[in-house]
Parts: sequence; structure tokens; C-alpha cells
Amino acid sequence: YMKDMGFSQLPDLDIISADAFERISCTPIDSYADLDFLLDDDPNKKWLASSSVEPRTHEIQMVLTEPMEISGVKVSQYLFDNWDKQAPYRVPSRITMQTSVDGANWKNVTYLEANTLGYGGGEVTLLPIAEGHRLVQYIKFSVRDMVDPGKVWTVSLGDVVLYK
Repeated sequence: YMKDMGFSQLPDLDIISADAFERISCTPIDSYADLDFLLDDDPNKKWLASSSVEPRTHEIQMVLTEPMEISGVKVSQYLFDNWDKQAPYRVPSRITMQTSVDGANWKNVTYLEANTLGYGGGEVTLLPIAEGHRLVQYIKFSVRDMVDPGKVWTVSLGDVVLYK
């Protein structure tokens, strides 16, 4: 016999608000993708890269207004529903994430260079700082485009927020 225990609950996290960021930018530049949706802690809104005929790696850099101590990063997939048949083809499976206090010397967030993300709509992956907490001002991460059956390349994410 099995007992349905429901979904696991996220711990209470002290999320750093979007107001604490000086800027967020992406390479390659994509004027149609709204990077602010990554910072709003709302998986119903998504950052969606423009489509391409060939794969790209998107490197996003976030800069805090001042150095802050963080305990980790919460990465959320966009909360898509079953009606959006293309959404599963835009969900990245891996993310590389690094932090820096000076913008020159970078350290991986976890002990791994690349971290695996969940595939489900709204699925959350917590990436705790390897040593427990760290002073940071710069955060950079990268995700690669995914391809759909029509050979169109793009990628989306719900949120990438820092927590204390």
C-alpha cells in the first residue's frame, strides 16, 4: 500500500528582493527577453529567449548594489501547464552558476561546476553555497538553448533568486 504524501514543501527562505540589484544583463543581447522576470520570485512569469535556428549559450550576469552575504540560489522552472505543448522543449536541464565579490575572481556556487535542474513546470532547485554562506556582489550563470521537434532553439526560466 502507498500513501500519497503530496509535494515536498520548500523551506522558508529569506529571498533577496529585486530592488537589491543594480542591473541584470545577458549575452547574447536579446531585447525581446525580459530579464526582470528572473528576479520577481514568481514562476508564473518567465524569461524566454528569442528563438534561433542554431543553439546558443546564454550567460546572464546580475550585479547587486552592494556586497551581501547569501546562503544560496533558488532556481525555478516556468510554471507551464499541459496546454503549452512547446514549454517542455524550452526547459533547461543544467545550469552553471558562479559568484564573485569583485567581478574578477569567480567561485562555483556549489561544489559542482554544472548543476542539474528539474524538468517539471514550476519545479524548484535549491543551490546552497558550498561553504554555507558567502559574500557576493556579482552572480553569473549560463544555460543552453533547448530544441523542439521543429528544430527551433530557445530556452526559458521562471526565476533565479538569491536567498540569505
